[in-house]
Formats: sequence, structure tokens, C-alpha cells
Amino acid sequence: MSDQLPARIGKYEVVSHLGAGGMGQVYLARDPQTGQQVAVKVLSTGLARESGFVDRFQREVLAMEKFSHPGIVRLIDSGIDEERPWFAMQYIEGETLLSMLRRERRVDWRRAVDLIGQICRALKAAHDHGVIHRDLKPSNLLVDRQGKLHLTDFGVAQLFDAERLTITGGVIGTAEYMSPEQAEGKRATKQSDLYSVGILLYVMITGRPPFQGKSTVDVLQKQRYGLYDKARSIVPELPLRVDDTINRLLEKDPQKRFPDAFVLLRHLEQLLQREQRAEQGLTIGGEESDPSSTAATAMVPAGSSDPTHVAHRTSHDRDDDDSDDDGDDADDSTTTAETGVTSRGPRPPGSATLMKGLMRAELEQLNRQPPIVEFLTSGPMLALMLAGLLWGMWRMWPREATEEELFARGQQLLQQGEGLNYLQARRECFEPLLKRNPERWTPAVEPMLNEIELYEISRRTQRNPRGNDNTTASNPSYDSEPSRLIHWATALRKEGNLARSRQILTSLRDVLASDPERPELLQLTERLLKEMETDLGESAREFVRESLERVRNLHRDGKQPQAWMVLRSLFNLYQQDEACRILITGCRRELWPELPETRFESNHWPLNLSSPSDTDDSLRESDE
Repeated sequence: MSDQLPARIGKYEVVSHLGAGGMGQVYLARDPQTGQQVAVKVLSTGLARESGFVDRFQREVLAMEKFSHPGIVRLIDSGIDEERPWFAMQYIEGETLLSMLRRERRVDWRRAVDLIGQICRALKAAHDHGVIHRDLKPSNLLVDRQGKLHLTDFGVAQLFDAERLTITGGVIGTAEYMSPEQAEGKRATKQSDLYSVGILLYVMITGRPPFQGKSTVDVLQKQRYGLYDKARSIVPELPLRVDDTINRLLEKDPQKRFPDAFVLLRHLEQLLQREQRAEQGLTIGGEESDPSSTAATAMVPAGSSDPTHVAHRTSHDRDDDDSDDDGDDADDSTTTAETGVTSRGPRPPGSATLMKGLMRAELEQLNRQPPIVEFLTSGPMLALMLAGLLWGMWRMWPREATEEELFARGQQLLQQGEGLNYLQARRECFEPLLKRNPERWTPAVEPMLNEIELYEISRRTQRNPRGNDNTTASNPSYDSEPSRLIHWATALRKEGNLARSRQILTSLRDVLASDPERPELLQLTERLLKEMETDLGESAREFVRESLERVRNLHRDGKQPQAWMVLRSLFNLYQQDEACRILITGCRRELWPELPETRFESNHWPLNLSSPSDTDDSLRESDE
């Protein structure tokens, strides 16, 4: 990339530089014919040279051009300029959700649910056209001046070749917002996007992701198998319905999540309505009950909506009851519905009528059962109790635990601290998992088995808490020297001294390889080394990525000799690491595309750069 802004990209005049990302640069540009401002993303030259990238780029651009939605940043134009693919998007004035969260840290749950609802509307439009986002995260969500959300970078993750990303240690998506199935390398679906939506809702409400770790591998492992703190345990005032919604979205099994964005949207709308009613103290119908109207309604017989109907029927029945004693008057009287009295005025009941009514009331009282008995003996209640009995019997019936339940149980036992529960976890949980499905569970269970085996060895000895250099081979605290060295290396690793720990374990492995009497210690040492190599590889890639970002900054500031020196030094350090070497050579192609395929070890310097000695002097002056 040139130190100065390019004058034009395609037909667009570049106005300013908006930012940079892992894929390339973003510029604010203007259409000279219409004056419309657009955001132009220019992908790096190295990407264009990847096999099949241009075809994938054109295919994804065509897919994104097929649909438009107010909540999705619209794709306006695309092309390839000087072997660098670019596409122009709608320019949104505002900030990213990431910037907003950094400023506010947490968002009120009502506002968070509203923002998620906006995301759901946009996702529905995309999913209806068969487009999966794959990389939903705060930096891909823009909040305009009116507080409306806009999704960007749709389908961009699909531009990358999965095989290439695996080689370089990358993944299609961002670890903290990635679904378990994506972490396993499976194809992303619309349920994968909904999992990321659940993490966004969790982050907005609690101020932190549900899964965090020291490395990308650690986070991906937790996405697949880990447990998280419920949002309600961090924000106690969070309604239970919202917490349950987050938990359903973060289910490891995609089939247990919401089926699609539209169903989730309707669920959130109903959730907000119910919580609003609960806060206002309203009934299910949405209005306060009127005691007087309730009493009047209770008097209305079934099928009648007019309370005066009660008075009419009562008067008529009374006249019928009195007809035995006063039949002539009954024929001459007329009943008025509004008042419930005869035309000659209200009549007092006769003695026979009064006795008859008293006897009827007494018999009804004797035959009437207590309300609780009537409720318990009703048909629906009996059916409900029968269903509850059957459910209880089903729950108590012995059944085989699922693989996920076994793994979660094993984790809970390990979290209780060192003790016999470690052996219980191995015997009852982890070993059955490896027998059922070794291909799936070996990566997750093997580190825990190593920890259990270390504990089992230490049961026969006394733990050396520090494992420092003062520990001698004759220390009586250990029953064998290999046990002491393994504990020492483990302690050094926990303190962060990975190099020394690996040195001890490597030497011990070479010694134990010729000792047939200690095969279990040799196997443990090899497993610990393998686990440590994985951690070191990820740590090295993180360091290389950070250093390459400094190289790009030096190059952009016009300090090309210093940038080249750092890049070449990185190559000398990590040329044996294939993943790191690919990252470094990719940066060289990006910053110096005009150079031939140059080997760093040949002392070949790019054109118009100082000599190595001059570069060293420049570096020293920069340090001063």
C-alpha cells in the first residue's frame, strides 16, 4: 500500500482513510457523478492471488446484491483495481456497536432486546435469500445517529478458503462470538448466526463475553464444551424470561435454539409486552379488574351478557313459586326486565315460598363439598395429577446419561479441587466418553486426563509447591526423580516459564525413552509436551500477528527500512513454523507487491531502501 491515499478506486474519488482490518483498508469515497458518499473496502493483493479467490469474490458479491434491507449496509458497487478486489458500500454516519459498548460498558436489557430485534429483522431478510453472515460481532454492527443498527460485512467470511485459514491458524469467524459447530469446522447455518446473536445479547447486558480465555484455542474449546455464568447471576435484576432466552440461544445443539430469526423476533416482542404488563401490575387481559363489574358479572347466568337478566329471571321464578297460593294475582301481574318488579309493585314472598326456599338452601349446603375438594376431584385436575405421576415415574426410571451430561459431570467433579473426586471423574465420566466416541471427545478430555494422572502420581508423594531450582535429586519428598521433574516442569508452566518447562520435559522424555520400567511416566511426559506445543504454537502466532501490525504501521509512516528489518527478523525467528511463515510472507506480498518472490535469508533488500547497516542505524535512532 502506498503511504499516500489513492486518488481513485474504480470510479470513486477517495476522500479519507476510515480504518484498516485483517482483510485490507477502508476509505471514505465519493461518486463524482452523483456526489454520493460511499465506504470502499479494498482487499489486500495477497488475497487476490489465492487460488479461486476471485471466483468466490464475484459469487458472493452477486449473492449480496440480490437483496436489500434497511438494517443491512447496502452493497453499491464492486470491482478489481490493479489486482486488488474492492467493493463500495452504503456509508453510515455513526459508530460501531463495539465503540458504544466500550463507552457505556453495559446496556439496559430493554434497549439490548430492542437492538437484537433490529438484528433479527435484518437476519431474516438475509436468511430468506440463503445468505449466512458467519461473523456477527460488535465491530460488524453500525449504530447510526438515530440509534438504528445496520449489519455489515455480510458473506465476507465465506470469501476465505477454509483450508487456507486452517493452515494459518485462523477460523471463519471470531472466537468469542463463534458457534460450537463453527469451532468444530462444520458448515455454518442460520442457527449459527442465532448463537452469535445470543452472545451479543449476553455481552450487551453483562458487559463481557460468556467465554474468555488466554488464547483462541482456549476460547474455541470453551465454545464447544464449556459452561458459562448465567447472565442473571451477573445482573440480578434481569428478568427471568430474558435470561431463559439467552440460555436457549447459547445451546450447544443447534436444534435446541430458536428455529429462525423470525421466531426469535416474535418471541422478543411478546417478551417485552409481558414484562411491561408485569411492571405496570396489569392482568393478563391488559386492564385492571373492576370489583363492581366483577360482582355484577358473577351474577349473570351463563349465556347472558345483561345483568338485568338476573332480576327478570328471579322475579319470574318467584311468581311461579307463588302460583300455588296466589294464582290469580300471578296471571294479572306483568314483569319489567329493567326493575325486576311487577306492575303492582314488589310482592313479599308467602310463607310456603319462604319455607320451600329455606329447605332448598339447606339441602344444597349439605350436599355442597369444600372448594378444595371440588377442585382436586375435577376432571382436568385428575388428568394433570395422572400426567405428573407418569412423568415422575419416567424421571426416576434408570437411564443412560448422554455424552454431554457425562462431560459436564466430569467438569463439575474437577472443579471441586484435587481429591478422590478426580479419580471418580475419570472412572465414571471421561473413560466412558472415550469408549463411546473417542474421535469427538479425545481433544477435550485428554488435558483433563493429564491433570488427573498428575494428581494420581502426587498421591504417592508430597507436592513441591514451587518446584524451584533449589530442589535436589536427593529430596526425600519424592519417591522418584522423574516425578519431581514432572512436577517441577508443571509448576514452571503454570508460572509462565514455558521455555524452561519444555526444556525439562524434552530432556526427561529422551531419558525415559530408554527406561522400560517407567512407561506410564514416559506417556505422561509426551502428552504434556504435545499439549504445551499446541499452546506455544498459538502464542507464537499471536505474537507474529501483533508484530506484523507494527510492521504495517512503520511502512505507513514512511519508515520502510525499519519495517523490513522487523519483518526479516520475524522470518528468521519463525521460518521453521509453517503457519507463522505464511503470515510473514503474506505481509511481505502486501507491503512490497512489486518485488519478486524474494527469500529473506538471501540478504536481498527491496528497491529504494537503505543498506542493512543504515537500517540498523535508523533503528537505533528510532529507539533513542
